[in-house]
Amino acid sequence: MATMLRDAEHIETVTVTIEPSVPDCDDDHSEHEWEDDGREGFGAVVTGHGGCVVLQHRCTHCGIVRITDTWAQRRDTGEQGLESVRYTSVEVG
Repeated sequence: MATMLRDAEHIETVTVTIEPSVPDCDDDHSEHEWEDDGREGFGAVVTGHGGCVVLQHRCTHCGIVRITDTWAQRRDTGEQGLESVRYTSVEVG
């Protein structure tokens, strides 16, 4: 998120981190258990793009997928080198 502060001399843009809400796990488990041992159907799926990796971890309880991009880019400014995290019900890519 960018905030622009204006005065007679300059404009300042500030980038802040906003963590996404983590979806609830199923009724029998209070927390997700992210699998990263590489077993077929589970584990971290690792893909690369440019200078980073995109990690996909699946919860062994409810199956939700956490996707972490270690070199994300701000769409409005083009700033690179950010980290993004999102959650989905299916693996991507």
